[in-house]
Amino acid sequence: MARSKVEGAVFGVAVGAVCFAAAAAMLSFGDITQDDAFISFRYAENLAAGNGLVYNVGERVEGFTNLLWTLFVAAAIKLGIAAPAAGRGLGIASAVVAVAVTALLARRYAHAYLGIVAAAMLAANGNFLVEGAQGLETPFFVLIVTLAAWRAAEEYVAPGRRPLSALLLIVTFLTRPDGALVAVAAFPFYLATARANPRRLAVWLGSLAIAAVAYEGWRLVYYGAWLPNTCHVRIAFAPASLKFGLRYTGLFLWRFTPLLLLLPLAARRRRVFYPAAALILLFLVYVTAVGGDMKPTDRFYQPIVPLLLVAAAAAAYDLARAATWVTRAVWAALAVALVATSLFQNFPGFRYAQNSRLPHDLHVAAGKWLAAHAPPEATLATTAAGIIPYYSGLPTIDMCGLTDRHIARHGVCTFTLPGHGLAAAEYVLDREPDYVLIYELIFAPEPPSYEAVVSQAQWPATRELVMSPRFREEYVMSHAAVAPGWYFVYFLRAEAGRPF
Repeated sequence: MARSKVEGAVFGVAVGAVCFAAAAAMLSFGDITQDDAFISFRYAENLAAGNGLVYNVGERVEGFTNLLWTLFVAAAIKLGIAAPAAGRGLGIASAVVAVAVTALLARRYAHAYLGIVAAAMLAANGNFLVEGAQGLETPFFVLIVTLAAWRAAEEYVAPGRRPLSALLLIVTFLTRPDGALVAVAAFPFYLATARANPRRLAVWLGSLAIAAVAYEGWRLVYYGAWLPNTCHVRIAFAPASLKFGLRYTGLFLWRFTPLLLLLPLAARRRRVFYPAAALILLFLVYVTAVGGDMKPTDRFYQPIVPLLLVAAAAAAYDLARAATWVTRAVWAALAVALVATSLFQNFPGFRYAQNSRLPHDLHVAAGKWLAAHAPPEATLATTAAGIIPYYSGLPTIDMCGLTDRHIARHGVCTFTLPGHGLAAAEYVLDREPDYVLIYELIFAPEPPSYEAVVSQAQWPATRELVMSPRFREEYVMSHAAVAPGWYFVYFLRAEAGRPF
């Protein structure tokens, strides 16, 4: 009993220290809130202000894929907390709780000390920490996927348990559409226990079905569409995106293959890991099919990392209990080597955080400059639909189509990066925005030439625009010094026929 108390005390203190270190690391990054997060913040602010869940007031377009997260931020705004602070605070808190949950699950299926190791591995994952500090729903999604997958797995091995996983599963797909993968992975295992408890399966399926129908019904009534607008942006590129998805998955496997190799060892003695293995496989297929993500932080794969760490802890525990000391030593050395291999691959996340601070600050400065200098009735067109539109407050055309219904459905598909391959220059010009931003050269240490803008515009939306004779006739390039050593470059609508 005394040993158990000491072990519990060591576990609590160690995990608390790991959580504190993770929070400190995320806070040390400074404000690196991602541009995309400000799209959700803009929706949240309009909702809190009574304008509805919209990006531009009067335009009902579902340009987000994180409903529950957006509602959390809107609630924080109503409490007097600024959206960026709310998003960042909720993200860091979610990441810290995810670290603690990883430790608890690893202790449950392995040992307290291995729970500390699993928590430390997650807290040392630079990519996970960056996502925790960037204001998006990712850390909360990681937490809720881990909890939902764990509860569903526990209900699989214990058919007498109540189907509480249904509530967690509902939260997962309300947080992000790919949360439905957790329910898909759990369903065959729930079905396998139906004979032992058929009523439980009916309650589980019924709860999920009612929630899904209600959510889809609300979407259809409010936005007039079956799918989020962002899904049309992704679906348009499904064939061409496969090579990007394979590359994205390949990089993830390069980092996490050591942990994936330990998963079958954990499942060999514990059926509870069967649903986790199915979920991990589903994520690999899904993320590859949709083309992955343009960020180098494994954002789409972060939800399965805690599950991998828990399984690795369980496998390590089994290996450590091998029959002979020689076997134990060999397997322990191999486990250390595999863990070290995966950890060393995650330091790029810290470099990414360092490189994100200056662009964030420049975008904030540009948005505030527009708020101070643009006429109240002015409109903006940009491919970076987050920070600058948020701080400028201007009605905005998202030239990538995430928040624009027409571009998402009718833009020309030329895949370059996931979610950034649509172009509709004539449509944008027909809407006559007062300001146009060319993202690839939105900031420069000195005022650029138009030829420099053309040479650097590589995204389809911006390249098609700068190559258009009509754009050159209707817009003039200008700039403003928004930070020491940096110019904010923008295009201003001029009188018809006035050339550069």
